[in-house]
Amino acid sequence: MFKLIRMKKRGDKLAWISAGLNKKVGGYSGLVGVLLPGFPVLPNDKYSYDAVPARLADNARSEYAQIYTWAWLTASQDRVKEAIQNAYDARVTKSTKIVNSRLQMGVNTCE
Repeated sequence: MFKLIRMKKRGDKLAWISAGLNKKVGGYSGLVGVLLPGFPVLPNDKYSYDAVPARLADNARSEYAQIYTWAWLTASQDRVKEAIQNAYDARVTKSTKIVNSRLQMGVNTCE
């Protein structure tokens, strides 16, 4: 599952990540975050966990998910393939690192 992340604006609504991290809902999905151009990136392509969706941040901290900048990811086809392969492999090799403890949203708030 790819989660594209832009700079948050007042009133933003976020998509569900919970189902992809729930084994009962079709098995685990790999999780990749992509910081889109315009996202406030710190030096050395670092980012603030507070600036990304909370469930994605939880899983990046636990090393289940990876977050990449758009510029880094799209610099070559090999990087895109590597990101996809790493997320795919993590479904099995890192499944014990999944953090899905936040309350699930009751309503899909995506527009």
